[in-house]
This record gives sequence, C-alpha cells and structure tokens, in this order.
Amino acid sequence: MGPLFEPHRHPEGVAIGERLSLPPGRYRLRLEGEALGPLPNLEIQPDRPGAPWRLAAREGDDWTVEVRETDGPVTLRLRGGGPFLLSAVELRLQPGTGRAGLSN
Repeated sequence: MGPLFEPHRHPEGVAIGERLSLPPGRYRLRLEGEALGPLPNLEIQPDRPGAPWRLAAREGDDWTVEVRETDGPVTLRLRGGGPFLLSAVELRLQPGTGRAGLSN
C-alpha cells in the first residue's frame, strides 16, 4: 500500500500532481486505495498568478477534472475528508473532450 493521506495533518491539502501540463479537456481521476472516512475534495489550481482554484466534480469514487485552454499547467490537490490509504492514481482523458488527435 502507498502513503496515508491524513487531512488533519495537512489542512492546506496535499498535491497528488504538481504543475501537470495536460492538454485542455475533461479527465476522469480515480484514486485506488482504502478510504478510512469520507472522501476528500479534489482541487484544481491553474499555475498562473491570481488564478482561482476550483473544485472537481465527484461522481461516486471518481472526479471529473476540467482543464481549460487558459489554465496552463495545473496542480491537483486533495483537501479535507477522512484518512485515505493510497495505492494508485489514475487520470484518463475522456473520449471526445480533448484536442483532435489525442487518444486514451
């Protein structure tokens, strides 16, 4: 098993991907592991001065990450929720949402 995410030790959140240069589109993010409480929120922070962070939408155990044309590199951060024993992170571009020529 991987690291334990403990939100009470990291009130500012924990980055699970920093300055990711992702093409614009809609991605599905899934955390594999064992939730020991409620799932945390997933924040998307564009890497540009003054850019506001936003919450990713969650559906069940998956989050939808929207990367916009104007975002530039993004950081994905977990914040809040309960402890989580992380074993893997999967991020996939959703079909038909990215630039032409991209595939899963």
